Amino acid sequence: MSQEALAFEAEMTASYLSQIEGGKRNPSLEALHRLSCALRLDLEELLKA
Repeated sequence: MSQEALAFEAEMTASYLSQIEGGKRNPSLEALHRLSCALRLDLEELLKA
């Protein structure tokens, strides 16, 4: 899945997702939840990765 597609599915901007991936932003719990849903993972699984 591309970064742009993931950002779209998670209802966030690609720029914000890029900053999270680059360690420049700390995602909120809500952002992590949206990412886990977009990736079809339990939040626990996402946090283990």
